[in-house]
Amino acid sequence: MRKVISKLLLLLLPFLVLYPVLEYKLNNIPNTYNMKREFLESQLKEIEILTTGSSHGDAINPDYIRRKTFTLNNAAQDLYYDVQLINKYLDKMPKLKLVIFPISYFSLEYQMDRTKTWTLAPFYYHFWGIPPQHWDSLINPRYFSLTAPYGWEKVLHYIENGFIDTEWEIMKTTG
Repeated sequence: MRKVISKLLLLLLPFLVLYPVLEYKLNNIPNTYNMKREFLESQLKEIEILTTGSSHGDAINPDYIRRKTFTLNNAAQDLYYDVQLINKYLDKMPKLKLVIFPISYFSLEYQMDRTKTWTLAPFYYHFWGIPPQHWDSLINPRYFSLTAPYGWEKVLHYIENGFIDTEWEIMKTTG
């Protein structure tokens, strides 16, 4: 029995060593969540207008607003995450004068972690430190590992491309 356990441990050793490295690498890939956080945190003291919301908020272009504006909207973002993001940074924005919540019909009852887009909610936990809206979501493996929310297909793509993601590169520093 001792021989079987030692061979099993030897078989699992590469996984036990490589998986934490994989998680570390995935955590350091620039993406729309951590780059938006970085852009926001570098401008907190200057922002006067903050917009939030789902992709419907893309209609508000900070380039056409005279005051320093930053947009916190992201694909499928619901009101829960809007409020959490604002509460997280509100005290750190001394010049903030206006917060815009673009509300559409679907915004009123929509909850990200209860729809098809539930796969995006763990990214708010991993990159913004925002817990899920519903406590039972915490038992989902996607909240314990970045491999799970990215999915193996995307993880293999990152491995093949040297852990580089270029999707965020079209994002402006205004969010």
